[in-house]
Amino acid sequence: MNTIEKIKNLGIFILIVTAVVSCENTNRGTDLSVEDKEVEALLQKMTLEEKAGQMTNISLMALAKGDFWMRRDTVELDTAKMNELLLKKHVGSVQNLGTYPFKPAEWRKNIAQIQNYILEKSRLKIPVIYGIDAVHGANYSAGSTLFPQQLALAATWNPALAETTVAITSHEIKASGIPWNYTPLLAVST
Repeated sequence: MNTIEKIKNLGIFILIVTAVVSCENTNRGTDLSVEDKEVEALLQKMTLEEKAGQMTNISLMALAKGDFWMRRDTVELDTAKMNELLLKKHVGSVQNLGTYPFKPAEWRKNIAQIQNYILEKSRLKIPVIYGIDAVHGANYSAGSTLFPQQLALAATWNPALAETTVAITSHEIKASGIPWNYTPLLAVST
């Protein structure tokens, strides 16, 4: 199976899952909270394409001008790419990736530009979720503290050390304006 067929199959799978998940649940009572009612109302307004798009995660570089991989100094977002991916394809989340660590101010500027764009121009005004893979701490933010990966940290058998690294990473990611951290995580292996 070639790459295009795999992508098509993945897209079909996502649409089927979205259709199943978005079906009306007849077992729900009428005692929903205000927030739950707002979510239900929003889901009812969304098209199937919008629901599938909300489950799509892309790299920040997909929204950057030019050939970012050849540049090492800054990222400039491309409004044509933002229009295509965020408005037409309804992409719901963006993640880190790049060739150099951004300063916290650059992270905040780029994330704010993405959020402002989607809130000003999209039909449903659903904010984009922005995430980062902070597997070594806030390693995509310039000046942050770097830590060992989780397996190396676990090998110390020191839960307090793990808690400290998580707290520092959380603080440094928040300073960069990044609301979603994929890692570090705590998990039990079986």
